[in-house]
Order: sequence, then structure tokens, then C-alpha cells
Amino acid sequence: MGNKFLVKKVVCSNKAIYLLTECRCLLEIPISPEMTVGGTIESFNTHSRSVNHLFHQVEGAQLEAKQSLNRIKYRNKVVDVDTNMNSAHVLVVTADGNVYSWGDNSYGKLGYGDIVEQISLTVIQSFINLKVNVKQVAFGSEHSLILTQLGEMYACGRNHKG
Repeated sequence: MGNKFLVKKVVCSNKAIYLLTECRCLLEIPISPEMTVGGTIESFNTHSRSVNHLFHQVEGAQLEAKQSLNRIKYRNKVVDVDTNMNSAHVLVVTADGNVYSWGDNSYGKLGYGDIVEQISLTVIQSFINLKVNVKQVAFGSEHSLILTQLGEMYACGRNHKG
């Protein structure tokens, strides 16, 4: 593979694995049948490991990972990413304090003020309009949480229990 990437954070949606590296690169690895074990994604321990060693437990997955690691997004710009296996949406925070999202937008959880699915990475304009710098993101399957540099918390999506 040549280049090694030290992995800072790993998150996994129902469509891809996202690796946030120490150098603030976001790597997207689409989930393929070779990467599943009994119908679920094999869990990986990435503490102090490079991407070269990430797929040693799943037969056939290393080739897929090597091919897919060329999909580097926002080199040296990403500071946080979040998604989970129960969701089909992704949130990304860049070094300039902007937050981007894409995927399923049911209940308005992407933060655009509508429920239209986004098939490509799109900045959430309302945070730019408010001149708010985002620090971190998190979410559940029906909502998203956005934490600003000033400690303010924003939420979007379903609010049926809060």
C-alpha cells in the first residue's frame, strides 16, 4: 500500500467504514460482502494501529480496502466524523469549523431544514449564517447533535422523547 495512516477514529454506517486519521484525512471504505462475517461487519481494534493492519482478520477484505483507500476526502481538513450501523447518514466537521452531512434525511436529521435525502456531501449553511464554529458531532438514528467551539449544543431531527 505504500502510505501508512495512523487511525484516530473509526465509525461505521450501514454503507461504509470511515477512518479519521491523525493527519486529518477522512478515508471512506465502502462495505463489500468480503468485509462481513455472518452478515455483520467484523469489529476491529484500531488503537495504535495503521490502516495496513486494520483488515488482517477478514479474509479478502485487504484487497478491497487497498483499492478503496484511494478515496481520500478533505485531506488535512477533517477534525471529526460520526455515523453508526443503524443509520444511513454521516456528519463531518472540518478544521474551519464547518459541518457537512449527507445521506438519509428523515425527520430533518441532516440539519438543512427539510427532509430531502442528500446524495453528496453538503455544508449545513445555517451554521455559517450564524457564524458558529462547530467542534464535534454525534447522533442517533433519528437525530443529530452538533457541539460548537463555545460549548453550545444544537440538535436536529426527531424529538419525540426530549
